[in-house]
Amino acid sequence: MARIILDHGAPHQLRRALTDRQVDSAFYHGWAQFRNGELIAAGFEIIITCDQRIKYQQNLSGRKLAVVELTTNRWALIKQHVERISAAISLAQPGSYQIVEIG
Repeated sequence: MARIILDHGAPHQLRRALTDRQVDSAFYHGWAQFRNGELIAAGFEIIITCDQRIKYQQNLSGRKLAVVELTTNRWALIKQHVERISAAISLAQPGSYQIVEIG
């Protein structure tokens, strides 16, 4: 099973909503002060982020990390799309970048 981390901008409630996945969250572990680059380097295979600038801020080439970007961090909207997010996780491959449009 892939190691998945929610970055500090993603709603921590998503961790429990993805019942078919083992998901850690920066919030849950008290890692809110970590930057995305530090989370990316922490050995996770998939990062779920709401940071739409991550593709410009981090050099993801050569990494074995997959990124799933959510277009909002509003839990009220995200919770309606958990199945789509789970499907994006299933399709994630090392180095892939997927955007889940929510809105």
